[in-house]
Amino acid sequence: MTIDIILIIIASLISTLVAEGLSWLLVYRTESYQRLKATVDKLQGKVDKKEQEEEELKKKKKKPEGNANSNVSNRKKSSQSQNQDEEDTTKDKKDKKDKKLTRIEDQLKEANRDLSMSKMKSTFVVGFAMISLVGFLNSYFDGIVVARLPFEPIGFLQGLSHRNLPGNDYLDCSMIFIYVLCSIGIRGNLQKLLGIQQPQVPSFFGQPTK
Repeated sequence: MTIDIILIIIASLISTLVAEGLSWLLVYRTESYQRLKATVDKLQGKVDKKEQEEEELKKKKKKPEGNANSNVSNRKKSSQSQNQDEEDTTKDKKDKKDKKLTRIEDQLKEANRDLSMSKMKSTFVVGFAMISLVGFLNSYFDGIVVARLPFEPIGFLQGLSHRNLPGNDYLDCSMIFIYVLCSIGIRGNLQKLLGIQQPQVPSFFGQPTK
């Protein structure tokens, strides 16, 4: 089993290196991708700055109440009109900031969509290569138990961890389960190491998370 696991880890490492190499060749090194990435980073910085300004403005509005109620009562009538003017001015500024922030967020969403679309070409190439490799590994390790799990996986994971294995002992682990776990861990760390990690976008139309 140990040799099988080592072979799976090596295959996962090589496949990840090939996939990221193709992605760099077809996408990451291109001027269009670098320009889109710079645009996304710039817009995200503007959004963060605007949100920080709004938080600071909210904190300034929260002033502690004084203990001298009589003084507050005496000043209330004299400052009523002035406070109303200040509230109107603040409201107008807030509306302008909200519109500007909304406009920047729309631009950020559009830039994220363009950034995702720029990766489509490499996605198809890498996907085809990975499917071919996984098909070969599946045929090579068909019916072979490569590891014993310390616990029984929950229902929806059993189809992956026990794939193509005989019997009903769900502690037996298949090749594909180890391969997927290794690929997820290796790819994320490799992208950080090479500095080619794409800005975090939870969905095709969503905003980057913080």
